[in-house]
Amino acid sequence: MLRSVTLICCIVLLCACAPANIPPTPSPAPAPSYAPRSSDQALLRSKFFLDKNGTSIVKLDGQFAVDLKGSLPTPCNQPRMVVAPPDPQNRIALEAYSVIDPNRVCNQMVQPFEATITLGKLPQGHYTVWVNGEEIGEIDA
Repeated sequence: MLRSVTLICCIVLLCACAPANIPPTPSPAPAPSYAPRSSDQALLRSKFFLDKNGTSIVKLDGQFAVDLKGSLPTPCNQPRMVVAPPDPQNRIALEAYSVIDPNRVCNQMVQPFEATITLGKLPQGHYTVWVNGEEIGEIDA
C-alpha cells in the first residue's frame, strides 16, 4: 500500500513539473512587401491586370497612397510594385507586374488582388499618378 501511495505521489509530482501545453501567441504578420527581390531573376515576369475603376488615390497619415485593385493571372503569381519618383512633369509612375516560377504547375484562373501602395511624402505641388501607363488620378500636395 505504501508503495502505491509513493508511486502515485511521484506521478503527481512529475505531472506538476511538466511544461504547460499553452499555444504560443502568434505575432502579427508583417506587412507584405511588393518590392522586386533579387530572387526574382529566376522567375518569369508576367502581367498584372489593373482594375482602373477600383483603383484610387488616398491620403494616409500625411502621405499619399494608391489603393490598387486588379488581378494576377494565376494564384501562383506573386505581385511586384515599383514606384518611381516624380518626373520633371510631376508624373508619378507605379509599375505593377507579377512573377512566377516557370517550373511550377498552377491552376490557370485569375486571382483577385488588392493592396495599398504608399507613394511617400511629396514636395508641395500638383502631380498625376500613373499605373502601368494609365492615369488614375491627380494629387495636390
